[in-house]
Amino acid sequence: MNAPKITIIDGDDNNRSINFQDNHQLNHQLLGCSDLAGILAETGLDVSYRYVTPNFFRKHVRWDLRQYDLVINNVTDPDRNPKCLTVLSKLEREYGASFLNSPRYIAQIGRDHVAAIAASLPGLLVPKTLRLIKEDKVAMVHATEAVGFRWPGILRRAGEHGGTSSQIVRDAEEAAAKRNPREQHYLTEFANFRSRDGLYRKVRFFVIGGEVIPRSMVIGKKWNLHRRDRSDILPGVNPAAEEKRLYDQFAEGRFSRIEGILLELASKLKLDYFGVDCALLSNERILLFEANPTMTFGGSIADPRRPHMSTRRPLAVEMTSRMIAKALKPLRPGPLRV
Repeated sequence: MNAPKITIIDGDDNNRSINFQDNHQLNHQLLGCSDLAGILAETGLDVSYRYVTPNFFRKHVRWDLRQYDLVINNVTDPDRNPKCLTVLSKLEREYGASFLNSPRYIAQIGRDHVAAIAASLPGLLVPKTLRLIKEDKVAMVHATEAVGFRWPGILRRAGEHGGTSSQIVRDAEEAAAKRNPREQHYLTEFANFRSRDGLYRKVRFFVIGGEVIPRSMVIGKKWNLHRRDRSDILPGVNPAAEEKRLYDQFAEGRFSRIEGILLELASKLKLDYFGVDCALLSNERILLFEANPTMTFGGSIADPRRPHMSTRRPLAVEMTSRMIAKALKPLRPGPLRV
């Protein structure tokens, strides 16, 4: 039997033309896409890479996606790339079968929608999230009061990742003053997740084809945690040891309820591959920060301070291979999943 043919499609609403360097690498960064393509490259599968633009249907070149046994969508941010997602939804209908991480479902996973869906699941504590479009202070007061929003809140630009614009706002007046009226924003309740030792702990999980893997833990003195904050800790705290202990306990099944919660979330969101940032409140309950397929898995470069991390990337590659094998049965397009 011939090896199955697979393609993964990236794209960016800001790029109407795709340009390559002499080494066939893109000469510009695509925003609103994950690093799944890099993980796929390590599976040993026959994978080709395609790039969609928002003006795809006005171009002379058309793809015949039916030459592929499986199509994977890697345009993953509905706030940043709604036009590319519209193009991909049309291509999916022409293909006649669901892509992995279907653009139809990606289009429905803005932060506000994810929060509303996740809030219905037992074991998830989910801060309320509102999308701000053109609200002034008065409209914002009405919107927050209507849902029982608890201040302070976190204000961030829609389509942003990495926390660079995230800031605490005390009330509607401050939120209205600090938001850019030309951009959409999200307003999320701030939940103080500081531990008893005065530090904050953020855990990242990935759900890959119905399997869950703990990806990382970041510990620091600030609530807005990213990997750059790993050095910001108190004496006597060993972040690497804590992270490794989490991996070991997860492998031993001590977080089976958390695993089940994340798989329930995957079922509700109808996603095949995505990341989850959260705080562990217990071994049966989590505080959800965000869940989206744009998160970076990383791990391709070894960290000598965290040798236990060397297992993460290979495990993700294995899970991705199993996800694809499952999706390839049967090896022909079938009806769209609903």
